[in-house]
Amino acid sequence: MEIEIWKYDPELFAREGVVDPLSLYMSLKDTKDERVEMALEQQVLSLSQCFISSIGFDLL
Repeated sequence: MEIEIWKYDPELFAREGVVDPLSLYMSLKDTKDERVEMALEQQVLSLSQCFISSIGFDLL
């Protein structure tokens, strides 16, 4: 079992009781589980695409 102490209250950025993607990434980025690493890669890609589309930049 592991206890993680955050420097801030994650509720500050949570939506409907769900941690924000950046905080989740930062808390799991050093995990050596391949499944977690793959999920984090997918999350980063998804966030990147959301950001790019929000600024109106089309990569295709």
